[in-house]
Amino acid sequence: MDTTKRDSAKQRKAKSIPVDSLLFPQLYRIMTAIYKRITSNFDALYTLWEHEKIHRKISFLLVIFFLVSASAIELKRQGLLPDSFAEMIPYSHFSAVQAAFTVVLILEVISLIFTIPCSFSRSVGKQFEILALILMRNAFLF
Repeated sequence: MDTTKRDSAKQRKAKSIPVDSLLFPQLYRIMTAIYKRITSNFDALYTLWEHEKIHRKISFLLVIFFLVSASAIELKRQGLLPDSFAEMIPYSHFSAVQAAFTVVLILEVISLIFTIPCSFSRSVGKQFEILALILMRNAFLF
C-alpha cells in the first residue's frame, strides 16, 4: 500500500514541469509571485468581509442610512431644508426604501464576488438572492 502511494507521488512529481525547461522561466516566476500576492490579498479581504463584527457594523450603518434618508425626505416635505439642498432630495418616502435596497444590492454583489471562487452552488443561490433584491427594489419605483 505504501509503495503505490510512493509510486503515484513519483508520477505526479515526474509530470510537473521544471522551471528551467520552460520557454520563459523568469516570466513564470514573476507570474507565480503575482498569483501568490493576489491570492493572499483575496484571502485577507475574504476573511475580513465574512467576519461577524463587520456584518453587524454594515447592518447598523444600513439602518442609519435609511433613517437619515427618510428624515431628509420628511424635512423636505415639511419645507425645513434650504432650497439648494432640497433640490437634491426626492419627495417620496419610497425613495428612501429604494436607496436602502440599492445599498443592500451593492453589498450582495460584493458578497457574490467572494462567493464565486468558494462554491458554485452558493454562488448560484447568491445570484437568485440578487435577482430577488433587484425585483424588490424595482417595486418601490414610482
